[in-house]
Amino acid sequence: MAYQKETKERLKLKDLIDELIALAHKLDPWYNVGQIKWYDVSVWSKEDDTKRLFDIMDDGTIWYDDTYIAPPEALKIVIDIQEQQRKIIDWFDGVISSR
Repeated sequence: MAYQKETKERLKLKDLIDELIALAHKLDPWYNVGQIKWYDVSVWSKEDDTKRLFDIMDDGTIWYDDTYIAPPEALKIVIDIQEQQRKIIDWFDGVISSR
């Protein structure tokens, strides 16, 4: 029984992570998406792949170029990514509290 619960938990996490990856890649028209982690998505310039523009986290975005203005369509996706990151955090909180 415990094994089945653990397997379901892992499958749920995989689904959440897969959705995060899909959302992050919606930024591909404007950016190169670097590392995609449940707690951080790194976003780089398409024109200069050595230029990191921003990092997306559930509670905010770190901007590395103060003069850069992101397209509104991309900002909507950033918000969707943050919401997905919060879902993953809620999943972790639920697993931890159930043990």
